[in-house]
Parts: sequence; C-alpha cells; structure tokens
Amino acid sequence: MRRHLLCVFLISLLSYSAAYAQNERDRAVRDDRDKLVDDSVWLYDRLDLAISRAADTQRPLMIVFR
Repeated sequence: MRRHLLCVFLISLLSYSAAYAQNERDRAVRDDRDKLVDDSVWLYDRLDLAISRAADTQRPLMIVFR
C-alpha cells in the first residue's frame, strides 16, 4: 500500500513540475516578444522585412523559430 501511494505521489509531482516548466517557458517567450516587438534592431515576426533588409545590407539573417 505504501509503495502504491509513493508511486502516485511521485507521478503527480513529476506531472506538476513538467506543467510548471512549460508555463515558465511560455511566459519567457511572451516576455521576449513584448521586449522585442518595437525594437529597431530586432525584427520580431516580420520575416519579409528582415529578408529585404538583409538583401539591402548584404548581411546574413539569424532566424529563431519558437
């Protein structure tokens, strides 16, 4: 009986920690977007503009997919 309760406790603890980690990642992505959406250096969610600027300046792009 104790082994069964311990297994249930551990499974619930692991599922909670996985959900918490996912929420932290989601929050970090939203915070990054809020910081970078109006930045003149970073082109957040504007791939067409980034490609045209890279072609004009003949510089490479760094694209991050999340």
